[in-house]
Amino acid sequence: PQAIHLLIHLTEASADPARAAGPAARLGAIAPGAPHMVHMPSHTWYRIGQFDRAIAANKSAIAADEAYARAVGADPQYYGYFNHHTHFLASAAVQTGDKETALAAAAGLEAAINPARVAEAPWLEMRLVTALHTRAHFLEAAEILALPRPDNRVGRLTRAWHGVRAEALALSGNPDGAEGELKALRQARDALGQPATRRSRRGGGDLSFAAIADAVARGRIATARGDIPAALRAYAAAEAIEANLPYAEPPLWPQPVSILSGQLHLAQGDRAAAAADFRRALAQRPGNRNARAGLDAAN
Repeated sequence: PQAIHLLIHLTEASADPARAAGPAARLGAIAPGAPHMVHMPSHTWYRIGQFDRAIAANKSAIAADEAYARAVGADPQYYGYFNHHTHFLASAAVQTGDKETALAAAAGLEAAINPARVAEAPWLEMRLVTALHTRAHFLEAAEILALPRPDNRVGRLTRAWHGVRAEALALSGNPDGAEGELKALRQARDALGQPATRRSRRGGGDLSFAAIADAVARGRIATARGDIPAALRAYAAAEAIEANLPYAEPPLWPQPVSILSGQLHLAQGDRAAAAADFRRALAQRPGNRNARAGLDAAN
């Protein structure tokens, strides 16, 4: 089991993560009582676009966590690697459009991680950001705008909250309101007081992440105002920043930014440009439902 575990980690960030697929398929049955081993194949399944298998592996891993907790007399709620497994579960479900699974996983992360825990383990905050982005992916604009402001102690989550609010307002036809949220995002970003190269453990570059949120919001605002060239420039800027984010498991940004430019190109009738955008998205995130549907529409 440990050899397969390490093989998955050695190959998941490579150009050929499928090299681990055969051993990964055996791992859960070899160590069914070890929750993290049950989960580990999902690293490979995610990278090769087999998101349904990633979802199933993480559901099984959470169940194994709970069973292990009961066996040792511990509280099964949020036991062991629950946060990591649920983080993967939420992200994989977003890629397939599985709303029920994704929102349940987001709620699990939010219930298990509070600001006090983030203070002790800062990398946990990105899991709350994933939960927020998961909600934003499935909810209507009015529902996104009704989400409560995060605690001031979770700064990255607050910046992400301003970003999704800016997008929601722009999509609602209120670009001026979106500009206000974008200004708040920039003020929160500037309050970081750190160089752009600084990274926190497993968190990625804070300023780079905020810059993607900024550029995506600018793209949404430009689209709402009918300035398509400006929107495409903003999405291109966001995609360039996204390409330089550190590898993370699951990825730091919820879906490839090129999906947004592809959808915009498609809406403008530029099928060739849209197809190129969606192909880049699928190269980055094979099997992504939105990218695959967009490419089908563009062809």
